Order: sequence, then C-alpha cells, then structure tokens
Amino acid sequence: MKKFKIVHVLLFVFLMGLISSTSASAASISYSFTDLGDQQWQIDYQLTDFNSDVYDGVTIYFDYSLYGSIGLTSYDEEAWDILVVQSEEDILGVSDDGYVDVQPLNHGGILTGTFSVTVTLLSDEQPGSQGFELYNENNWDEVATGTTSPVPVPGALSLLMAGLCVLAMGKRN
Repeated sequence: MKKFKIVHVLLFVFLMGLISSTSASAASISYSFTDLGDQQWQIDYQLTDFNSDVYDGVTIYFDYSLYGSIGLTSYDEEAWDILVVQSEEDILGVSDDGYVDVQPLNHGGILTGTFSVTVTLLSDEQPGSQGFELYNENNWDEVATGTTSPVPVPGALSLLMAGLCVLAMGKRN
C-alpha cells in the first residue's frame, strides 16, 4: 500500500512541475557572462521561442552609460544575420544606446539560437538584464518587448521532485 501512495505523490509532483514550467511568451533571451578581466566581459545569449512567422528580428540594447565597445564573438552564420552598432554621441551631445540586431536567415516556425558578444563595462558592476524588442521588418513596428534574464537555475519544485525521488528509491532498497 505504501508503494501505491509514493507513486501517486511522485506523479502529482511531476505533473505540478510540468504545469508550473510551461508559460506562454513571445520569445525569451537568457544570458550568462564571463569576466575576461580589465572591465571586459563575454555575454553568451540563448534565444528561445522565437516565432519567425510573426517576428522578423530582435534587437538587444546596451545602455550607453553602462557599456563601452561591443564586439560579436560567435554565432551560427548559416542561421542568423547579426549586426552590432556601437553607442554614439552626436554633435549636440545626445547619446544613443548601442545594440545587437539579430535576424533569422530562414523563416518558418519556432527558432532557437545562441550567440556571444564581448563588452567593455564602464563601471565595476557585473553585466545585468537588458531590454530587447521583437519587430516586424515590413514596417519596422515593435511587436513585443522584453528583458533578458539570467540562465535559470533549477527551481524549488524541481529540487523537491528530485529529493522525493531519491527518498522513494532509498525506501525501496
């Protein structure tokens, strides 16, 4: 009888994990970063759930007051076209943010991709979340906006499920 209850508890926890991990979103961009020294950082991006039937591209912004030079270090050249634009100041002293613009070379369905940039930080802080826009190329309309997020760590529910599985296996033996 105890085995029957343990199986039901594990099944319930597993189903709750599936339900809590699903979310509807336009697209998401997660990042991780590596300190290269001397205010230089490498930022690795993971673009997921990019619907290339709805969006033509995504632009990630680099605040001119936080980021100096931006350099593209790696990406899949057969899948993506990426443009890097540096922050700049015009003649009147107005500053514009730099950005990285990412467009798929082939449209059709949900796409994922990874790419990396190096940046010079203008402060002693670590890189953090950045704003991004998903756009339509036909009229350059902004379709959706978002904020990049750190690569997720296992959630509490996932850890609980793993612990329950270990406990259940330990009681079997």
